Amino acid sequence: MKKVLTNKYFIGAVTFIVVLLIGLLFINNNKKMTNLEKVKIEETSAEIIDYLDEVIDNSKEDGRYICFAIEYLYATNNKNVYSVDEVIDVINKYFNVDYNIDNIDKIGITPYMADKGIFLDRSNTSYTYNKTNIKADIAKTSIIKYELDSIKKINNKEFEVSYKKYIVEDPYKLLNYYNDKNLKNDDLNLNDKTSEIKQISDYLKGKGNIKNVKKLITEKNISKVGKKEKNVTIKYIVKNKKLLIEKVK
Repeated sequence: MKKVLTNKYFIGAVTFIVVLLIGLLFINNNKKMTNLEKVKIEETSAEIIDYLDEVIDNSKEDGRYICFAIEYLYATNNKNVYSVDEVIDVINKYFNVDYNIDNIDKIGITPYMADKGIFLDRSNTSYTYNKTNIKADIAKTSIIKYELDSIKKINNKEFEVSYKKYIVEDPYKLLNYYNDKNLKNDDLNLNDKTSEIKQISDYLKGKGNIKNVKKLITEKNISKVGKKEKNVTIKYIVKNKKLLIEKVK
């Protein structure tokens, strides 16, 4: 027995197995998501999910990151004039890019941005978001909603997050759905009924916030008001102590 234990081949085999087990254990732990990681990804998704269509569905638009930032600022700050620095800060906070004033000067205002009502002042120091779209334009504009579906950890610095994609091509279908639903549901109080209809109506008049309308599009009603498309996967990375969007797959 002593001879076997001191045999160099036996010792080598045991060492290899131990190293292999340690390696497998390390890899397994490296891919195991912690509660803190899950919470952080869910929090970040909740912050940006209503504006993701600006970068996902307009991937060839030069001003997509600017549009994302302005929609975000419009929804969270209740104002329609933003400094260039504010816009740059939002972009660099959520995406693995390095935006600066040179990017702003180079992009300027694209036709898509102009159609959305986004304007840059002559000194290139502030944006104005003029949401005075006529009702006909709003009615022809699809509403795209993303909803977090699953999270996969690749390693300690990379994550893949899958989102369900809902499309309402005719916003009036959503209004009609809630009109019919509220008429049939006597259990809902008048305030709830009025709130749902008002949010959609305000949006169709160019006054409301699309964020509130997207909340009314759900897994339960999408088949009646629009359609569900293939899931979209976004790769997030941890960089400089920030969780950033690296790319859309």
